[in-house]
Order: sequence, then structure tokens, then C-alpha cells
Amino acid sequence: MKTPIFISLVILLIMSACSLPFGMAVETAVPEPLPVVETVPAPVVETPAPIIDTPALTVEQALNATYTLASNDGGQMEYGLVDGGYQNGSDPAAVGYAAVFILRDQIALGDINGDGAGDAVVPVGLNFGGTGQFVFLAALLNQGGLPVHAAPATYGLGDRPMVQALTIENGKINLSATVSGPNDPACCPTNPLTMTFEYNEMGYRVLHVTTTTPTGLVRQISISDPAPEASVGPQVIISGSTTVGPFENTLLYRIYGPDGMAVTEAGFMVQNEEIGQPSTFALPLDFAALGLSGRIRVEIAELSMADGSTLMLDSIYLNVK
Repeated sequence: MKTPIFISLVILLIMSACSLPFGMAVETAVPEPLPVVETVPAPVVETPAPIIDTPALTVEQALNATYTLASNDGGQMEYGLVDGGYQNGSDPAAVGYAAVFILRDQIALGDINGDGAGDAVVPVGLNFGGTGQFVFLAALLNQGGLPVHAAPATYGLGDRPMVQALTIENGKINLSATVSGPNDPACCPTNPLTMTFEYNEMGYRVLHVTTTTPTGLVRQISISDPAPEASVGPQVIISGSTTVGPFENTLLYRIYGPDGMAVTEAGFMVQNEEIGQPSTFALPLDFAALGLSGRIRVEIAELSMADGSTLMLDSIYLNVK
């Protein structure tokens, strides 16, 4: 019979198709991994500081610059100096006589207006005959490498001061001198003085002053809080101390607006154990009541009751929110 044989052959074919040798795996297509792309951050390129190629002013330029100073008729005049001097006339007693000189050992060089170019601050003396020799600090600004002096870039130090040091550091002008006190003869100043200035388009701005008492104590005001350039609210307390108690325990404060103009001033009391001794102060201020915001300056000082000169002063810039 053919049918059983046919069925047997079919079964054998099916069994042989389902049986693979041991250990033989069925190959499965595995996709290749994608290449890893490493992301490299872009290099940080720092913007280089601007290169100031304007040459700094020199002592020689200061000695031969033109200065705008008082004239003997009460106005102002430009004086062109040659090697540190100028003279109109030979007789100090004659009408119109004028002589200008420079304290050449105390010329300070450095940038005072923040443009990166080296300027100069020059102690310039002026004499119209007689014994008076009035000295001024004249700021020479560097304009394209040339010295330019224009009012109001002058600060008076009085008659025959003795200037010990004049320097420019970090844009600030530092002066150490001996000047005339209220009881000094004009010839012989005895009052030690230090001052720190800054310069802007409005001229000199006094930031700090110390003087010395007849007994040799240094008068100094130190503002301790807030920190310089601090951001503050509309109400703030200015705290600090003095090395010597002010006259009648009274100091003066002034507030300057963002435009540099004085807004208000008033006296206030300090605290100490005894008149004349070191003192402390805590001055509450309300900038909102004055309509002030932005960068303002607070100045605290003692003025001489004898002649109105500044005996000690400190100041601070604040950013009022």
C-alpha cells in the first residue's frame, strides 16, 4: 500500500526540519550602535580691556602748561608757564605785577578722571606782589597726550602752605600738607592736614579730611556702616566714630544727590562720656522724604567755629533703591 509509506516520509521530513544540531544558534540581525558624538563647549573668549595708547602726561609738560588762575583785577587769566614759571613785570610793587610758580617736587601723575590716560595734579603758586604766595592744586587733564587745565579744576590751599606729599592712587588725589590755622601768622603755618579728593567734570570733590589739635591729637571721622557703595533702602542709619569729640558734640551732615548737588544739611549730636573725648554717632536718614534714589553721597564733617574751615570730614557713596 502506498499511503502509509507516503505518510511516513512526510513525518520524517518534518522531524528533520525541526531538529538543529546542539549549539547552533539562529542568527539574529543586531543593529550597529550609533556613533557617540561628543559635545565640546565653545571656548570662552574674554573681551580684552581697551588699550589706551595715549601717552601719559609728564613733569616737563606740567612745567610748561597753561593754567587758568586768578588775575590781579579780580577776574581770571591764562598763564603760559615756561619751565615752571611765569612773570609779568620785574617790580613786585608795580601795578599789574604777577608771578606764577610750581612746587616742582610735588607734581603728582596718574589718571584722575577714569579714562585710562595719565593726568597730573600740580601745586601752582600765585603772587601779585608783597609777601602773599597763594597755592592751588591745578588738575591737568590728558587730552590726546596734551595737558589741558580749565576752571573749576583748581583747589586753594591758602597762603604759603607747606606741601609734604601729593599723590594719585586708584583715581584718588591724596594730599599731606601744613597749612595756616586761625591763629597762625601768614608766614608760618602750623596746622597739619591730610585730604583725599576725587575729580569729575564739576571739579574737585573732598572725600576725607584730617587735622591735628594744638595738643597733637589727630581729628578724624570714620563712617563704619553701611559699607561704601552699599545698596540701601529709603531709610538708613549712618554709624561711625570720631577720634576727638567735636565742639559742643555737634557734627554737620550734607547729602548730595546723583547730580552731585547738595540737597540738604543739618547738625546732629554725637555720644561720648566726656566733652572732647572720642565719640560715636548713629545718624538716621530718610532719603524717601527728600525724594532721593540712585547713587548719592553722604558727608559728615566738623567745621571750625573760628574760620569755617573743615577740621575733619568723611563721606560715603550709597545706592538708594
